[in-house]
Amino acid sequence: MKALYDLLITGGEVVLPEYRARLDVAVQGEKIAALASTGKLGKTAHRVFNAKGLYIFPGAIDPHTIFRYGFPSRPSPASP
Repeated sequence: MKALYDLLITGGEVVLPEYRARLDVAVQGEKIAALASTGKLGKTAHRVFNAKGLYIFPGAIDPHTIFRYGFPSRPSPASP
């Protein structure tokens, strides 16, 4: 059977602005392709990730980011 999605995240608690629910999240390319009740999207994906017991924030940016590039490791002294 041909995979319909690149990634399928199953069984997690999806948190949206309006509500939260146990849903499956399908990803195609770099976009969220579908949200559906657990099991409704099948298992046809290149990769399936079991997120049982985890929260999923579709489209959210990870607020815990460490910037390493483009910032000096320590501040330079002020110029006179």
